Amino acid sequence: MQRWMFACVVLLAGCGSATTGEPADTVVQAATTAPAINEAVCSQSVPPDFDFDADPDAMLAEATRLEPMLGQVLAYGSERPDEFSGYRLEWIGPNDASVVITMTSDRERHVEALEQVVEYPDELIVCVGPVSGVDAQELLDELDAELRSRAASWGKNTAGQVEIGLFADDEAFAQELTDRYGDRVKLQVGSFAFPMPDPLPNSRCESLDNTSEQPGLTIEVTTPGRALGRSGGDVRSISLEAVLTNTSDQLIEFSSGAAIGYLLDASSTVVADSGQVEIPAVGIPVRIEPGESAVLPVVVSTSSCNPADGYVVPAGDYNLVATVYRGPDQQLLSTPLPVEVS
Repeated sequence: MQRWMFACVVLLAGCGSATTGEPADTVVQAATTAPAINEAVCSQSVPPDFDFDADPDAMLAEATRLEPMLGQVLAYGSERPDEFSGYRLEWIGPNDASVVITMTSDRERHVEALEQVVEYPDELIVCVGPVSGVDAQELLDELDAELRSRAASWGKNTAGQVEIGLFADDEAFAQELTDRYGDRVKLQVGSFAFPMPDPLPNSRCESLDNTSEQPGLTIEVTTPGRALGRSGGDVRSISLEAVLTNTSDQLIEFSSGAAIGYLLDASSTVVADSGQVEIPAVGIPVRIEPGESAVLPVVVSTSSCNPADGYVVPAGDYNLVATVYRGPDQQLLSTPLPVEVS
């Protein structure tokens, strides 16, 4: 079960001065009403299970077709740095994209002006952001030193916000940032947005149904020296080892990487994985002679992947298993190891 990430084209807007002539909103406009805001697109919260069957050739054609329009909205926004939050190409359906631009105010005026200069007005989405890209960068610079000591990720998004990913045990800091900066920051704690959305989002827990075992190879995770904690360093990432032993009479050889650890509840359902720790699937050669063993690092977390459990899994008894990358669409599963979360 290899983790694949669908690669969208996302462009962060620079706020330099434009050199494309007169501002577009000096054109005399007809009296029209701006279309309603596309809330899902503007909030960058399109459901993660949004289903579309991407055709790479069709996607490339769509992105190429809209590329000039990206330049048009960038030029428009760059002429208005105090109002311009960002822009991007957003996939909203099967091989179907729109150009999104975020401004801080007077949305209807910007819609009317942009519709006069873009090539495909029907594929334009104008959003409203809390601050300009310039102001968001200033806030990012202000927060940088503080975030370096406790955040998993941070950066400026295209919606006029500083986007911050915190570890699952840091709800208190998330609340502090919300109280300080309001909607100028967009927060994620562990695997989910902060505050937890209502209704709850879909579970992000993966299924282990597609994993397998290799004859002649046993995989066992080393026993932790103590219970796994629900706060502090453990929730961020627990580093263990997987011991791979060749019990066959043949050489076993493949390319792998760090193993992904999972916590399973009493019903053998995945409830936690590696959290926000990115794990390379390749880069470690595995070569095991008969009767010999090899060791791979395992990373697991007590960060919940099921929103019904909150940001961190409840205290209790679990089974820990690890998946070892064996090749495309082939993940090897370790023997379950009983562990305690306290």
